[in-house]
Amino acid sequence: MGCGVGYKRQARVAFIRGCPDSLGLLAAQWANGTDMLAAQVVRVEDMMQHMHVLAEQDLWITLDAFALAALPARLSGVQHRHYPFECLRGDVAHDEQVRQSLYQRVQGMAGGMRMLERMVR
Repeated sequence: MGCGVGYKRQARVAFIRGCPDSLGLLAAQWANGTDMLAAQVVRVEDMMQHMHVLAEQDLWITLDAFALAALPARLSGVQHRHYPFECLRGDVAHDEQVRQSLYQRVQGMAGGMRMLERMVR
């Protein structure tokens, strides 16, 4: 397990999704498969019940405009990124182009952290 840049642990990431599909779960699965990230999914409709989960994260990643609009005020020390994978008909997680784009973003995030970690050693 990687120690994460400046954290001495994996970076904690919350993927926030407003669309009723499995894209957030897929992103978390890929992130958890890296040695740098520990991810969870928070659905917009459940956000208020999961504020304690959001409070424990290092990074919030919104995955659609609905999630971005519903985002609560960021807490101190929490970063935010927006990856715009808007709602489409059906489950966008079955769209190969969408899957590849999301996979590249998750892997890029983990790869960037690995590079920074090597630089600070």
